[in-house]
Amino acid sequence: MTKPPSPNGQSIRESFFAHHPDVRHVLRLFDHLPGTLFYAKDTQHRYVDANQRNLRDVFGLERLDQLLGKTDLDFQPVALAEAYHAEDRRVFSSGQMVANQIWLVPHVAGAPRWYVSTKTPVVDSQQHVIGLAGVMYPIETPEEQASFFRELLPAVRHLDQHYAESVSMSELAAMSGLSSTQFNTRFRTLFRMTPSEYLLSRRIQDAQDRLIGSSQSIADVGLAVGFFDQSHFTKRFRKYTGMTPKAYRKRFRGDRS
Repeated sequence: MTKPPSPNGQSIRESFFAHHPDVRHVLRLFDHLPGTLFYAKDTQHRYVDANQRNLRDVFGLERLDQLLGKTDLDFQPVALAEAYHAEDRRVFSSGQMVANQIWLVPHVAGAPRWYVSTKTPVVDSQQHVIGLAGVMYPIETPEEQASFFRELLPAVRHLDQHYAESVSMSELAAMSGLSSTQFNTRFRTLFRMTPSEYLLSRRIQDAQDRLIGSSQSIADVGLAVGFFDQSHFTKRFRKYTGMTPKAYRKRFRGDRS
C-alpha cells in the first residue's frame, strides 16, 4: 500500500523553490526529453524534484510526492548512495559543475544501465549554493559505449556477462591491452571504483533482483550470483545494502518466512 504524501517533503520543496519561483516551470521540460533522467536536491541531499522517467525507472514510484524530502539512502544500496552524496558534496563545496561522469544506475525492473551524469549547483539571489540539479542520459549504442569506455569496453562487457563466474583481473587487463596497474588505475578513474568493486556491485544487484523476484533460497541466490559460501554472501550483501539478504527480501517482497 502506498504511503500518503509527506507534508514535510512538500514543505522542503516549497522552501527550495521559494528562492527561484520560475525555475520549476522550466524543469518540467525534462518530462518531455526521452531517455533523460532529471532531479534536483537541496544541500542535505534531499530530493526536491525529479522527472517522471526518473521516478518510474529508477525509484519505482508513481508520484513526485513519494520522493520529496527523501535521500538516496532511502532507495539505493548504502555504498551507492554514499558515492552519490560524495559527488553532491563536490558540487556544494566548489560551487562548480561536475560534468560527464559515468554511473551504473540500478533500475527497479531489469538490469542496471550506464548513464552519463552532469550536476550543476543551484544558487539563490545572493549566489549561495542551496542545492544542485542533475541530468543523466543513457549510454546505449555500441558507438556511445566505445566512445566513453574506450579500451576498457571489452573488459566491461566481459564483467557484465560473466560476473557470476570466477574472473581474472589480469585477463581483463590483457583484454584492454593494458598492464594490471594501468588497467586498475584507468578503471578507477573512469568508474570511481576498482574492477573488483564493480564485480561485487553487479553480483549484489543481481542478488537483489533474485531476492525480490524469485523463490530461490538465500543460499541458492548467493550461488547463482557467484558466492559459494552463504556467510560470505550475507556479509558482503549487508555491507553493500545495509541489511541482510533475509531482511532485504522481507522488506521489499513482504516475505514472512
